[in-house]
Order: sequence, then C-alpha cells, then structure tokens
Amino acid sequence: MVNENNKYIPKAPETFQAAYLETNQEVKKSPLSPAARSKVIRKWGGGYVSENQDVYGPCSTCGVSNKTFKINMDLRNAIGSHRYGSASNTDEAMNEAAAILRGDGSWKGDDGDGCFRRANREDLVAGINKAIEEHIEGEGKAVIRTVHNTPN
Repeated sequence: MVNENNKYIPKAPETFQAAYLETNQEVKKSPLSPAARSKVIRKWGGGYVSENQDVYGPCSTCGVSNKTFKINMDLRNAIGSHRYGSASNTDEAMNEAAAILRGDGSWKGDDGDGCFRRANREDLVAGINKAIEEHIEGEGKAVIRTVHNTPN
C-alpha cells in the first residue's frame, strides 16, 4: 500500500492458525535451567527428552531415519564410579558400544575407580542397541536420551 507521495506504508501481518502434531513421546517439562538440567541428566540419566530437539541435527549414518539421534552413555559400577561418552549418530553409537565391551580408551577402569564388570558393560550396550533399534524402526524415530546400566 502506498500514500499520495508514493511512499510505502507497512501493513500489519495477517493472523494465522497453527496446528501441532502430537507424538507418542511425552516431553517432560523441567523447572531447572538448561545447565542444571544437563548436570542432572549426566549424573542420573533417565528418559528425559530435550525440549530443544532442533539443537541436534538428524542422524547422518543410519540410512533409515532423517530424525535426530543423540545419546549420552553412562557406564556405572558397584562402587559408584562412572565412565561417560556420547554419540550423535548410529555409527558412533555402535563404535562406542564395541569399545565399552572391550574396555578400550575412556571406557577402561583403573585403580582409582575400580573395575567395570562384563555384566555392567553388556547391560549398557543392550540399552544402546535398544536406542538404535528404536531410531531405525519403521520410518525412524527421534532419539535423544541418556543410557546407563544398572550397576552390580
């Protein structure tokens, strides 16, 4: 729209209605700040689903899903020690799972934090495999979570 001097007069934008699709996955709201929430998730794990899923990109390696895949892994032992890792795609997750079973790299226990039993390692790898299967099932599903074993 222009006035008598041929100057543009901005027009207010029209209103519109937005529709949202609901998913089967419940998004848990947290009163904590993102930094505090991250610390809790790293320490205690759980099925927390990020409210900021668009921060992570789609999985680039599975060939099945273009949806997000991001897992944090927490290997725990009976004396309360931890080993941490993360994967942003299914290939990284499978490589980490193999390293966990072998006790390679950062997944190795030492004198300061005790040993990590084979059963603990297998339990964590089973959780990683479950996350991968969930991600590639059907048309794929976004997976953002912390996976941990039950220490024994």
